[in-house]
Amino acid sequence: MAKFDKKVIEGALNIGKDGTSGSSFADRVYSTYPLRFIPCKEVRRGNKRSSDGAEIMNSKNKKVAMFFMIGFGGGYVSGDCINVSVDLEEDTSCCIRTQGTTKVFESVCGGTCGQTITSALGAGSLLVYVPDPTSCYASSVFDQAQTYRLANGASCVVVDMYSSGRKSQNENWSAKRIHNRIEVYIDDDLRFLENMKLESNEKVALPVSTRVKSSIFGTIVVTGPRTKVLDETLDALSQRESFYEY
Repeated sequence: MAKFDKKVIEGALNIGKDGTSGSSFADRVYSTYPLRFIPCKEVRRGNKRSSDGAEIMNSKNKKVAMFFMIGFGGGYVSGDCINVSVDLEEDTSCCIRTQGTTKVFESVCGGTCGQTITSALGAGSLLVYVPDPTSCYASSVFDQAQTYRLANGASCVVVDMYSSGRKSQNENWSAKRIHNRIEVYIDDDLRFLENMKLESNEKVALPVSTRVKSSIFGTIVVTGPRTKVLDETLDALSQRESFYEY
């Protein structure tokens, strides 16, 4: 019988602020193989736009700390336990992206793959976490928990997306289990909770006409004063009939 070893993978980002320019930078970057944070230099906050599209000059033009979170192993396997923490000081800005779809491979001997993301955001800070979709392959098991603790006045944009699997292998939501829990606290008060769980049941065979046809689904969390323009844009898009058709 095949065996797997539990492997704990850790990563941490602490975002601070330059006392002179007010720009954001990482005063601590830590990760264990195969996780890695790749920094993008000279990323700056551009001019803001009002709800009617007019530009508002940003005289300070502060630098934003931006990172790509990547894994050199090609994906997650049974036994992987990924723990990531991201902490932002007051009035800082951080954007985290990935360089491609996160792959979760087949479960071995009933083993699970887990990821935990925790973040503490100081007042006036902004975290934008926009990874590419997670692709859970056939017979895979993926458990994820995300906790965001915002001080009053902090903002965050969190994207959590999943794809149906490998189209080339005719996979259509063939994972054994996808479980994701998102908690958003503001001043220790729980304001948003999502507990999503998808499980396949080999004893139940759905007819082709009733199978899920969507190839991707997910959740977008937008909250805080610094996301006001984005809120207005999404609200305007949601009023368009073509938005629902798409």
